[in-house]
Amino acid sequence: FKTRLNPQFQGFSRKTARRFGFQQFKERKVILVSLFESTSNKFGLTFDCWRGVDGDDYIVVTCHWIDDKWVMQKRILAFRLFDPPHNAPRIAHLITSVCVEYGISNRIFSITTDNASNNIAAIPALKSSLNAVVGGVFFHTRCICHILNLCVQDALRIEELDDALGYMRKLVNLVKKSSAKRLIFKQMCQSRGIPFKSLKIDCSTRWNSTLNMLRSLLPYKQIIPSFLTSQIDHNLFIDSTIFTKFETLCELLSVFEKYTLTFSGSYYPTNHLVLPALVSISKVFKKYADVNFLKEIVYAMSDKFVKYFVSIPPLFLISAILDPRIKISGLHTGLKVFCEYVNSLHLLEVDLNPDIMYDSALTSLNSLYDLFEKETGNSKSTNVDGSVVDGSATDDFYTMVSASETTISKSSEIALYTSMHQVQHKGDDFDILAWWNGQASVYPTLAAIVLASFAPPASTVASESAFSLGGRILTPKRSRLLDTTLEMCVCLKDWVAAEQ
Repeated sequence: FKTRLNPQFQGFSRKTARRFGFQQFKERKVILVSLFESTSNKFGLTFDCWRGVDGDDYIVVTCHWIDDKWVMQKRILAFRLFDPPHNAPRIAHLITSVCVEYGISNRIFSITTDNASNNIAAIPALKSSLNAVVGGVFFHTRCICHILNLCVQDALRIEELDDALGYMRKLVNLVKKSSAKRLIFKQMCQSRGIPFKSLKIDCSTRWNSTLNMLRSLLPYKQIIPSFLTSQIDHNLFIDSTIFTKFETLCELLSVFEKYTLTFSGSYYPTNHLVLPALVSISKVFKKYADVNFLKEIVYAMSDKFVKYFVSIPPLFLISAILDPRIKISGLHTGLKVFCEYVNSLHLLEVDLNPDIMYDSALTSLNSLYDLFEKETGNSKSTNVDGSVVDGSATDDFYTMVSASETTISKSSEIALYTSMHQVQHKGDDFDILAWWNGQASVYPTLAAIVLASFAPPASTVASESAFSLGGRILTPKRSRLLDTTLEMCVCLKDWVAAEQ
């Protein structure tokens, strides 16, 4: 059949295909190592563990950096078999060996992980083996998407909400139970001029599927009571007022969905977006805190939110300063709004002080500036001491921070950068790397800091995507692949896609 389609086609065996794959893998790996050697920029890492359908455990390591053309890059460096025990020393040893293998062991700026205890426990050893800069202050951050997920999951476990969602699931299953019931529901929709679309059921491990289920039901809130009345083979009663409550809940969860999607990107910087997200989420909590149906829900989410962000990682604060729409004055304004909300919850024994957090961020920036100043060869004064004019009365984050001003007392790149007006661009299409590429000759030291601090991702979505890729290759019908073959397939697929 193949020769009839193309007489010149030459068949090959699976062994030949495997041999060709490994040849390509080795050649492209050499090219990737050479690429790393050709740039002096810093790198960010993510890593995580995964269990395949074959029952074996694997660990993935992804690398993130900004190349010399100011383009964000991401590659999977390893997808290795990882036999037990999965303790911190073994994780740290494997991550270090992968970095040495690719020649980047002395240029890792930060590592992003989820909240798994063994991953967190490996960080101190990695700080030592990978020579973390500035005492490791910027070396580790937790996945923002994972924290947002924990906040929502805590809310969904509240008994009243869980019971209400249970009724929604029963309703969806009732409509889907038979083609006859589905037809009846569809005809009722058509009689009222409402387009019918298939209802969605949620998955317990993905909160966004619960949000999508509610969204699929809301257009039919006026039809559902009539439909239930027409059915006699069920004991399901749903109060029509529940849909008004769910509309408000969807508004709240949509904010978390928005930022989860924002921080899921791998090919654009995300660290500078964390502070605006924290401030926006704080304001949303404040908005819905007095809504009766949402009081307990907002409190549960806020409790988890404060637990993880009572101390905002310095990397996120430095990145916010280096966003020309925020700068130093915007940092102080954003911290003030955030701390005001956290303190209003009375969850902490001691109130957060935005001035202390602000001063700590400036100290970290000065330390980082001194380090990169030596690398770039500049010798300007670097100490920053700023007085701030507040602009926190505005609702929109970037409008709010643009109303703030800071006066810097000493001459430096930081002083020059801060003295210039903030960029007035509120949209999501602002290309911050293109902006810094155009300003690199004016602020060479700050540009070098941007290349380092914007490279690490704010989430571990890159690792999760690698697991999804591995799951599409290692399937129940193809579960006897050697671990080396699986790594070759995963890495080649990722490298080719990145190059394209």
